[in-house]
Amino acid sequence: PFGVFATAYGLYLLPFIYLLLPPGGAPAPALPWNCSPWDGLRSLICLEVLLGALYASLRLVIDFLHWKQATKDPWQHKDDLLRMAYLNVSLCFLGRVHGRMAGVFPLLLVYFTAFYTVLFEMVRYVNLHISMDVVGNPRGLGICIAALVVILGVLTSHLSLAFQQGTDFALAYVGWVSLGLLLHALASALPGGKLHLHHWYWAFLASHYPIFDCLLSSLAQAAFM
Repeated sequence: PFGVFATAYGLYLLPFIYLLLPPGGAPAPALPWNCSPWDGLRSLICLEVLLGALYASLRLVIDFLHWKQATKDPWQHKDDLLRMAYLNVSLCFLGRVHGRMAGVFPLLLVYFTAFYTVLFEMVRYVNLHISMDVVGNPRGLGICIAALVVILGVLTSHLSLAFQQGTDFALAYVGWVSLGLLLHALASALPGGKLHLHHWYWAFLASHYPIFDCLLSSLAQAAFM
């Protein structure tokens, strides 16, 4: 069972590994920051509808397959959808997703959502516990190391792309990434659990960094989202 999971997880990471291997990708420009009001509104509506449909269809499919998912009351679904709606505004404009919606990016979102859901279900059957004592769990440690290496590779590649845009852009990009990491670290370090951090917050922040017009950046943003 773990071998099957490890193979599936490897396939999940394979596109990133392939694109990170030498000689690497060609220089790529940053996605446009500005857009017309109509294009921005159209992209936002498309993103909201797509992710809302994925939310509903995913829960229906998981329920049909009898896979694990938390039972939620109607008000919890309302809160989820409202939270998703305003977070998508940040992704659409600060994360520059509006510059991707006319291409294959929506299909990538569907693909990674489906693939991650399968992996999440498979974890239930491989006794893979990832926690603070992961050092004593070789399987969990291996999964964490593989993910960390790929994420660091993606980050390094994006820093390289940022510096190709010029010094001013690169400094702003490094500051933007550093600010997100710093705020997340400070929130995690608050004493007494004053601020509850969900496991998906880091991925939400990371979704704002792959803002370049290349396949690796598009894959990374779709996977984080």
